[in-house]
Amino acid sequence: MEDCDATKAGECAEKIRKTMKKHSVMYGRENIRVTLSCGVALYLPGEELYKLLARVDAALYNAKNGGRDRISVSK
Repeated sequence: MEDCDATKAGECAEKIRKTMKKHSVMYGRENIRVTLSCGVALYLPGEELYKLLARVDAALYNAKNGGRDRISVSK
């Protein structure tokens, strides 16, 4: 998201997470609850893409390790 700070990016991800949680997926005869874990990181000027992706990946695993169905914002 262009011109967005970490707080706003985290709030946007949280809104998406909450929306996803309201839905389920039908699998055969079973309704499966949908959850979302998300990592958020801001692009730092001059940062190489692989470093940004590594920070996003670390934030994602932080969210999953924190109990899943949550958002983690990289610092």
